[in-house]
Amino acid sequence: MTHDSIRITPLAERPELTGRLYDIAEDWPAFIAHDQVAAALLQRVPEDFPHHCVVATDGDRVPRWARSTVISSALATVAG
Repeated sequence: MTHDSIRITPLAERPELTGRLYDIAEDWPAFIAHDQVAAALLQRVPEDFPHHCVVATDGDRVPRWARSTVISSALATVAG
């Protein structure tokens, strides 16, 4: 696997990967398990916001983990 071969795709385009989203449960930061808001809402993200939920693939393979950064469109407007 190289970084060049990893493709980031909205879940809306790869709905067959929905079942794999929580395969990384042990890799979440520790506070997530104690966050009541996250516990109540996190499971709803794939269904309610599939265009904002992304999956990383390397060919047909789903990498074990990936890092992400959120870039607000409001920040992009201010910066641009």
